[in-house]
Amino acid sequence: SLMDWPIEELETHFRELGLTRQQAMIAALLARKTPDTTICDNLNISPSTLKTHIRNILQKMKCKSIEDVLQKADSSGFFYYMEKVKERQAQKNQPLE
Repeated sequence: SLMDWPIEELETHFRELGLTRQQAMIAALLARKTPDTTICDNLNISPSTLKTHIRNILQKMKCKSIEDVLQKADSSGFFYYMEKVKERQAQKNQPLE
């Protein structure tokens, strides 16, 4: 689930999907279910600016809702791939018995 990923990795993934740095950060925060008011406070933007960013995110990702954006990001295979890489790294770091 997107909730389990570090915010930096979420942001990187959204950047790879074509979002600007600010849009990627907003998408990452929304993926972590961060309330709009907290996003506005953290990024020092107004609620109307946040709405504009969200509208632009939807447009760029050709989605009708932020839930669609998150589903698209989750189904892109990136997170599955990263999980497998982490598992392999963990196995390599295991001491031999």
